Amino acid sequence: SAYEPIYAVYGRSHDNDTRIQFSLKYQLFGDPKSGPGERRWIDNFYIAYTQRIFMDIGEKSNPIHAIDFQPEFFYQWQPRAIGGGTELGGQLGLRHVSNGDGGLDSRSYNLIFVRPQLGWDFAGQHRTLSPSAWAYLGKDTHNPDIARYRGYTGLGMTFGSEKGLMLTADSKYSFGSGKGAVEGTLSYPLSNLIDGYNVHIFAQGFTGYGENLLDYNRRSSHVRFGIGLVR
Repeated sequence: SAYEPIYAVYGRSHDNDTRIQFSLKYQLFGDPKSGPGERRWIDNFYIAYTQRIFMDIGEKSNPIHAIDFQPEFFYQWQPRAIGGGTELGGQLGLRHVSNGDGGLDSRSYNLIFVRPQLGWDFAGQHRTLSPSAWAYLGKDTHNPDIARYRGYTGLGMTFGSEKGLMLTADSKYSFGSGKGAVEGTLSYPLSNLIDGYNVHIFAQGFTGYGENLLDYNRRSSHVRFGIGLVR
């Protein structure tokens, strides 16, 4: 099934004008259709894979600037009611990120992460808040200072409706260096405007360091528009 959002967005820029992402997860044990009360603890183990492609489609040759490969293994705590219409869930897992390049352009890192998620409904809108923390495992000789730019903590949030406008945002920050990044996406179902089109209109903005792993220590800002299959 889908894991992270799946989309393609474009915005005029001197580089990296196009960003494409697809993401899938697989439940290792049990029946994926079983309800929360029917699951065994072992049924909450997943593997996942996310890939991001950054392109400059104006280039006459070799338009792909960078590709990030991100496999994961994690345990998913299914959301459970904790009172007052609020649910609590989360993840604990291992993640590998690399760009597949060699030589001086090689980038990679491994980390262990924890991400609790708090969700609640208010005034007909669903909201989630997801603080996260991680620790790096080992060091890569080509990006040993990556924690200076990607930090050890992050915060994600969503606000909106599955059948209407939805805002998602994600950030990461290094308290030691003061560097980090913020990314936000505004999406809306195209089917609300044109019958028969089960996709979403995307508007995405990014500012900060390391939108892709190759440029982990370079600051950039981008605004892009496109469509998404999953948000």
